[in-house]
Amino acid sequence: MGHSEGNMLPSLLVPAPALIGAVLIKPLSPRIALPQGARGWLVAIASDPAAILFLISLVVLVAVLVRAGFAARARRQERSREAQQAPTASADEGAIIRWVEGGQRLLDDWQKRIERLDELHDRLAAMAQEIEQLNTQVGRMDAVQAENLRLAQENEALLSERDQVRAVFARIGELIRQASEARPRTSGETNPNP
Repeated sequence: MGHSEGNMLPSLLVPAPALIGAVLIKPLSPRIALPQGARGWLVAIASDPAAILFLISLVVLVAVLVRAGFAARARRQERSREAQQAPTASADEGAIIRWVEGGQRLLDDWQKRIERLDELHDRLAAMAQEIEQLNTQVGRMDAVQAENLRLAQENEALLSERDQVRAVFARIGELIRQASEARPRTSGETNPNP
């Protein structure tokens, strides 16, 4: 930056008081009745570039302070909204926690029921095996009953045959007795004189 460019800023500010005076004071004079001291003060400020810069910096400073105040207020409002939403969020978290715990209880119940079903399945399998064994034993009993019935019928047949054999032996015995009784008589008749 050259020396002439560095001096350019004050040369730009020299017409500024006249411009500000023309913009601020001239239009305000007919409309606003300012006391003579205030009007002189405005004219003095408008004619001095340092005073104008001071006034501009003062306006900028006030604007920055106002903006900072609004920003602080917005932050406080945001914090208050967050604080109000925090119970809602914690209530939502509480609902989620209750939902998760309910899901865990439901899962535990299902696991217990599945274990119970497995236990019942094992019992049913054992009972089915016992029933199979009972059916086998009943089948054996049926076979034994059939064998007993066959043996009883065979026994009756043998008893009937025995009775018939006894009757035959009794008849043979009777015939032998009759024959032995008849023989001596028959021999006595043929040989009456010895």
